[in-house]
Amino acid sequence: MHQIETLEKFNWDLFLTANSEEQAHIFKKDFDIPDDVKFIIDNRELFPYTGIFTPMLGVYSSL
Repeated sequence: MHQIETLEKFNWDLFLTANSEEQAHIFKKDFDIPDDVKFIIDNRELFPYTGIFTPMLGVYSSL
């Protein structure tokens, strides 16, 4: 949460990764994620090459 709060000060778009819409909802509820932080849904079922799928991890920002 500290990293998100720090990055929010720079007026950049912030993105967190989640494995599903449900997980994003749980993160928002359990961790009080600010509304301006968006989620990238890293859904394994949508990726056509399941043998090489690796989960995305981290906090992403854009300029």
